[in-house]
Amino acid sequence: MAIRTLCFIGLVITPSPWRWLFIPGAAFLPAIAVVLGNVDDRRSPQPTQDQDRRREIGPSLTIPGELEDDEDDPGGSDD
Repeated sequence: MAIRTLCFIGLVITPSPWRWLFIPGAAFLPAIAVVLGNVDDRRSPQPTQDQDRRREIGPSLTIPGELEDDEDDPGGSDD
């Protein structure tokens, strides 16, 4: 915007032949700035194969041993 402001000031201050150099700066500079400002790609990157593998749940841990029945089971038996 500072360059565009300088172009408008240049339009007022400079004599006629040089004035034509400031007109394109004042008229087309905002359109060019908007186009260049919107060029940035802000999408999130696609996940790679390594990232997909990290999201998978691995195998669970198995503890070897035997399960013993409790003789005085407080709430599970039908007697």
